Amino acid sequence: GGAAGADASGAASAAARSASQRQRQPRQHARSAVAQLQEVARPSAASGAGPSAAPEASPAESQPQPATWAIKQWRKLAEPQRNKTHWDYLLEEMEWLSKDFKQEAAWKAALARKAVKAVSRWHAERAQLESKTHRSEEAQTRRLASAICREVLDVWSQVARVAEYKHNQRVEAARLETRNKQLDFLVGQTARYTSMLTEGLTGGGEEE
Repeated sequence: GGAAGADASGAASAAARSASQRQRQPRQHARSAVAQLQEVARPSAASGAGPSAAPEASPAESQPQPATWAIKQWRKLAEPQRNKTHWDYLLEEMEWLSKDFKQEAAWKAALARKAVKAVSRWHAERAQLESKTHRSEEAQTRRLASAICREVLDVWSQVARVAEYKHNQRVEAARLETRNKQLDFLVGQTARYTSMLTEGLTGGGEEE
């Protein structure tokens, strides 16, 4: 596509140069013809110069020559209408081809812009989705960690209650053992005092 466009543009430029050269040629011929007429109508510069010049001209010859028109004053004649040739059709086809290449390039650029926008939009949506997924995963992880933490706290609270119950049982057992010891001691003392009192009463009755 690029090579064909370059060849078409080169051919179009060559055709334009050749057409401009053909248009310049009639103008150059006209200018040369006007210059020749001016040289012929212009009086000779050497006719009245120097001491050896020719005798003075007659009154008819000394009359001013009619002025010639300048090229800018000439009216441009309308060129006759001509039929189209193969070269004209070739130039039209090259012009159409050049416009077609420009339109195709513009269309491809617009299509590329649309593709770039679509790709950038897809990446943005994917980034947003990944961010949402990451946040949801993080929230799910936090919820799971919170549940595990509650379960661990429940287990340790149960362990603490069990340990406290066992400690209370040990303390109560120690207190009961101490009370039993005190009770045994009191019972033993009471029994001894009773036996001593009985022996004292018995011994006093026999002596009477």
